[in-house]
Amino acid sequence: MDIGLAKIGYKTDNYKVVFYGKADEVARLVEKYPELIPYLPLNVAIFAEKDNTILVNNRPGVLAEFFPAPELKTLFLHWENDLVEILSKVRDAR
Repeated sequence: MDIGLAKIGYKTDNYKVVFYGKADEVARLVEKYPELIPYLPLNVAIFAEKDNTILVNNRPGVLAEFFPAPELKTLFLHWENDLVEILSKVRDAR
């Protein structure tokens, strides 16, 4: 159990955080747009609760509202499509 989560009252049997994305792409982006550093790398938190598995993430497409550069908007939407595909595969793997 994570002590930080326990201190705020959250109890979980087990959890993992999985980071995803292309390392070279992230490095290029943070060099050009250092304001993206707090949002990268992208991640999915996976919580195991008895017989259930819960995946939690932030939608990358939402970042386009805060970082409207055309290059970024296209990339964020691409990342969101990738995430939807990943989550669909996980859901269908049951």
